[in-house]
Amino acid sequence: MTKGKQFADLILFSDSVFTAEDLSTTERCIVIKDEKIVSVCDKDQTKDWIGPKTQKISLYGKTVMPGCSDNHTFFTGNIIRGLGLDLSKVYGEESVMAALEKHAGTLPPGAPVYAHGWNAESFTNKKPDASRLDTAFPDRPVVVFTENRNNCWMNQIALNRYGFNSSHLNFEAMTALLKEYMSDPVFVKNEYKKFMRLMNSKGITSVKDIGYDDFYGVLSVLEKMDQDGELTLRENFALQSVDSPFNLNFVKKAQMKYRSPFLNFQGISIFTDGCIGDLKANMLEPYPCRSDTCSIQPYDYDSLEQIVTDADRMGIRVTLHAQGDRAVRECVNLFEKASEVNHTTGRRHAITSLEISHPDDLERMGRLGISAEDYSLSIILYGNDVVELLGNTLRPERWNCLWNHRKMADSGVNISFVSDIPYSQPNIGDTIYCVAGKRMISGKTLLPQNALTIPEVLRAYSYGGQYANGHEDILGTLKPGKLADITVLDHNVFALPIEEMRNVDVYMTISNGRVVYSKS
Repeated sequence: MTKGKQFADLILFSDSVFTAEDLSTTERCIVIKDEKIVSVCDKDQTKDWIGPKTQKISLYGKTVMPGCSDNHTFFTGNIIRGLGLDLSKVYGEESVMAALEKHAGTLPPGAPVYAHGWNAESFTNKKPDASRLDTAFPDRPVVVFTENRNNCWMNQIALNRYGFNSSHLNFEAMTALLKEYMSDPVFVKNEYKKFMRLMNSKGITSVKDIGYDDFYGVLSVLEKMDQDGELTLRENFALQSVDSPFNLNFVKKAQMKYRSPFLNFQGISIFTDGCIGDLKANMLEPYPCRSDTCSIQPYDYDSLEQIVTDADRMGIRVTLHAQGDRAVRECVNLFEKASEVNHTTGRRHAITSLEISHPDDLERMGRLGISAEDYSLSIILYGNDVVELLGNTLRPERWNCLWNHRKMADSGVNISFVSDIPYSQPNIGDTIYCVAGKRMISGKTLLPQNALTIPEVLRAYSYGGQYANGHEDILGTLKPGKLADITVLDHNVFALPIEEMRNVDVYMTISNGRVVYSKS
């Protein structure tokens, strides 16, 4: 060993190392010292790094890759998803009522009753009667989330207390409920530790989290955890204002304040349309089942022009949610105009979802440097519904615009993957299955010409997320000098048939040079 050279803390040995520097995989060893990768080398080159305290881990037959990112998560939504009683295995209205009453008996008088996981399909009329909750619980609020977490069943006390209304009963509407819970820093810290463990177990070392308003004190809690070295998940926050206008001055100050490797303020996030399945995605052509409309929900893109332009001018990254192809086009127009007005480039704005997108707009995204935040599991989760709604009626050239990952990549669009947790959870094996294999939950192949290769999927999961967040200089590839965030899959995915990808699981997750999750 060269004089002055220190021994490694950890060395990983594998015959399937994907560095994400390019699209190849090879046998390599990853040498880690003091939170960083110090060498990516052949096995015979590791001997000088091995000291009496060096940990050596054999990972042959497994895939070693850079730590993965999930660039659209909802920590606060995940808290609400798991609040209270789990009703996922309780069927029928009478059984649900009995379970709620039993659970309420364990709580202090007047304390709110929260539950999640009920399935309306098991109810006689497939629509619960709110008056039953009013009668059974006259002195306390009751809030029960559906199994898909899109809607709630609640009594009048809850409606009054939390400010719900009949057209807005989802996570984004729960600001008052969140404020009630998030005021307790101990609660926030404990919940965030659960969130970190969950994401690390899925191979995720970095997220971009879409919070609500000023995050109800979350940032101050995470700042203290960061100072104490307790974070194992790199948090990139984006502000999604719900019950007040965007405060860009707050965002700019937060961007300057939160700039540590584990806590970084990214910008703002705005919804511009809804889901195809609800006929709320804004489409370039009318829905086949509704020939008179391109969306049942109107959208005013002109109202977004000023906020997007102002944010771009201030150097604030903007993410716009767009599922329909008209929404995607309008979002690209907004970014393009902001760039022209401000004479700016390289802001790395992003569009989330892009379930259907016109090739011309994907080419424009590539030229403008707009990232795509792709719901990686949408083909598995929603493919059957979309096929049922659109599959037999769309013209071939329009049908080919669905989940067009191939055109994104070929147009130079940076792709990162998102789970939208709590609506779904990140799953690398399933992502390969449906993005590289273009398989639905049924196993049926859907638009194989739009697929990415397996290396492209892994690169999007790793480098793509870090590039989108502006951190590719320190993360996203396995390269000497970069921070040691590493995900290990329990199979060599490059030697596995696509049909078996759903069996792939995370074997190990390393954050900042430390093993933070191990399956073994």
